[in-house]
Amino acid sequence: MEEACTQAAIATMPCMVREGIEVFKAYYADDEDQKALIGALIEEMKAGGGIPWRDVIILSAKGEHETFLNGLRTLGGVPIRPFDPTVPPDDEAIRYTTVRKFKGLERKAVILVEMESASADFFRRANYVGMTRANVFLAVFLSDKFKQ
Repeated sequence: MEEACTQAAIATMPCMVREGIEVFKAYYADDEDQKALIGALIEEMKAGGGIPWRDVIILSAKGEHETFLNGLRTLGGVPIRPFDPTVPPDDEAIRYTTVRKFKGLERKAVILVEMESASADFFRRANYVGMTRANVFLAVFLSDKFKQ
């Protein structure tokens, strides 16, 4: 479990995920497709009522100013807000931030989005920092270009 995922290994997830973590994987064609897929997942999570929103984080593999999450108010009918480490999480909204800014922190559920880069170094960093933040559930949204 300690070795980094390579582009080829993405197809056979989970890699670098703690034992016992439930993993969901989906492929998207563009930002609108990805928004719809994430929204559907959040609606399903809401209907299931299992993990409180304070224990869910959306992590973007893109930079803070590049993510499609900026400016969005809701996903799947649930409010989303930027993550601020100085503000305690609540059950009113799901927080979002970048993989890089969430380094060293954890949540029960992690939704890792905007996995688009094909560089091996990107996957090593995003996989380790992003995927190891989840304690119970991990959802990973990958660009269609990773479908083999």
